[in-house]
Amino acid sequence: MGELLVVAVLTYGFRLPDGRSYSDGWEYVVSHPLLLLHVVAGALALGESAVLAVRGLRRGQRLFSVLAVVGFLAVLGAFVAGDRFVAGRDSALDLMSAGWAVAMISYSVGWCVGRRRQRAALKTVDNPARSSPHLPAGSGDHR
Repeated sequence: MGELLVVAVLTYGFRLPDGRSYSDGWEYVVSHPLLLLHVVAGALALGESAVLAVRGLRRGQRLFSVLAVVGFLAVLGAFVAGDRFVAGRDSALDLMSAGWAVAMISYSVGWCVGRRRQRAALKTVDNPARSSPHLPAGSGDHR
């Protein structure tokens, strides 16, 4: 996602020429290197978010599944809004930004929850005496 943020900053404030048809708009986008890079990065992010959603669903944990699917739908919405922006709908730019914001929040929450669970699991592995209900804390084997 970092690459997309860089590309978004590089293309911030870019306006497509007014009065062009949908196909002319895409012709302009494809001919401009930064705009084309923006579209390619968005397509890659869409693919990555789809993979993440499938992995989340296969993992079987409800929270991660919901967050991954919400993130994917938000990225998909942003991608479609970008297409609508090229078609001449300036309001789609706001929808594209909102989609990315929702995706970033969803993925950030998933990352934070995952890190907390990972740390808790590592503490249990590092100090098995603490996880044993039969031994008082600190009485385990200290190697």
